[in-house]
Amino acid sequence: MENPILIIVQQHGKKKKTTIKKRLHMPNSTKLPTICELLKKLINKNTISDSSIGKTLKKHKTFLSLVGAHAIERKIKCGGSAWEVTKLSVIQKYLTHECPKQDVDEGRGERYNNIHTSRNSKTKNRASYRLIFTRGKSPYTLNNERFQDTSNDTIGKQLNSLKAEKVCFVENLENFMTNIHLIQNDWILIYIIGRIGNSLLDKIEANEILHFSDLDYVGLNEYAKIKKFFPNATLYTPDDYFSNAKKVGTTISSQQKASNALLRLSKSDEKVKEILDFLHTKNSYLEQEGYSDE
Repeated sequence: MENPILIIVQQHGKKKKTTIKKRLHMPNSTKLPTICELLKKLINKNTISDSSIGKTLKKHKTFLSLVGAHAIERKIKCGGSAWEVTKLSVIQKYLTHECPKQDVDEGRGERYNNIHTSRNSKTKNRASYRLIFTRGKSPYTLNNERFQDTSNDTIGKQLNSLKAEKVCFVENLENFMTNIHLIQNDWILIYIIGRIGNSLLDKIEANEILHFSDLDYVGLNEYAKIKKFFPNATLYTPDDYFSNAKKVGTTISSQQKASNALLRLSKSDEKVKEILDFLHTKNSYLEQEGYSDE
């Protein structure tokens, strides 16, 4: 292993070669895990020492979200401390969302592998296989199975059918995991891996539909799809949205644009028109993380 490395670094001079060679032979050097590697270790081992997680990784938004959602908890051990898994399904969701290219683990079972093989749901050969996650306090039926009070333990299944009184599509995984007030108002929260299509919407029955997303072109385009399929669907917009978007808004990507369906909807929906006008003039929007959970 040394020779090819030494030949490559020799192009940069003898001094550089010597420095790198010493680094290669440092007996105490330990590679700290990336966030994807950390998630896999937590799933496979169920516990990981605190000292093996770097300071930068502990500041990562995914790690902080896992702590905030009580999916992992720090426990004092003899001679130190460790992080233990308390909500495995939540960590599996984050691995799917953050690390879609991670290999499946044959030893983890069908449900674990289904999450990973379903993650790239935009490809044609897997278009009919869609995995959704649900949370809610009110009763609902998923694939002919009755559920109630799953606000703390999310359910992940391949979608065949869903029946509920009130369904809310949540675009952002962190909001799906942490939102409380929508659940308290009897909404069944749905997080979908991939974009929303008619084949998926056709499997859902509900008297009320709410779309909770970033109010950028991507989120609004998704809402236009839902609105076309469910004419009574509404868009979640905080009362202080425009004032906060002006203060701490995120710049719109130049690659985003309104779909034809969204432009048509804006002619009959005053709220959508107002948001589109804001996007056009201010070129910014408020991400879901900026919404207050009230």
